[in-house]
Amino acid sequence: MQFAGRLWPVTVVLMVTVFCGFLYSWPLQSLLPTYPRTEPHYDPGQVSNALLYAGTGYAAGSVLVCLAGDRFGTRRAYVGMLLLSLLFVIPVFAVGGSHIVALWVLLFCLQGTGQGASGVLPKYVSGHFPVGFRAAALGFTYNVGALGGAAAPVLGAKLAEPLSLGTAIAVLALSLTAVVILLIGFDVPARVHSWADARRPALPSRAVLNSRTGLETGP
Repeated sequence: MQFAGRLWPVTVVLMVTVFCGFLYSWPLQSLLPTYPRTEPHYDPGQVSNALLYAGTGYAAGSVLVCLAGDRFGTRRAYVGMLLLSLLFVIPVFAVGGSHIVALWVLLFCLQGTGQGASGVLPKYVSGHFPVGFRAAALGFTYNVGALGGAAAPVLGAKLAEPLSLGTAIAVLALSLTAVVILLIGFDVPARVHSWADARRPALPSRAVLNSRTGLETGP
């Protein structure tokens, strides 16, 4: 409320969006070093190769989604990349330990489309705030939402108790990616903003609305 004023509803929805964004991607990123060692039973060298391909895919996907965002728009690029990522989630954990090269390629594609899509997330978030306090709003909203990255490995490990680790990561990736696709695809933050504006009482005709805080100033 201190900096967002009347924009606080959209700020909350954006924090939830960022939280879910970190929650779908960080189980794979944080638990990936453990998964190929415990389930496909790869040796340290094979695990390091898997991480190399995954990290390279992340970098390549971040560049690609930014180029796509300039050409097709931020929301379309983000949602399109996330939809593509859904095609690779199950194959990554179904390929088995005897197909090492296939796992490398699938990890490259999964991280490139899923994790790489987050390259435009800060731009999407910042676009909902006026320039006067955009930096503060982005920093607060994005970093509070980033707590999803802290919760992700804990939640993944809990789900792995009744399920296998690979299944737990896949379930989180599929379900939370779908949530983010719905939130951004339907532009829920902007819809909440419009709903909040529609419910605000009309201001007196001589009142001046401060664009930074949403508070009335002047006679």
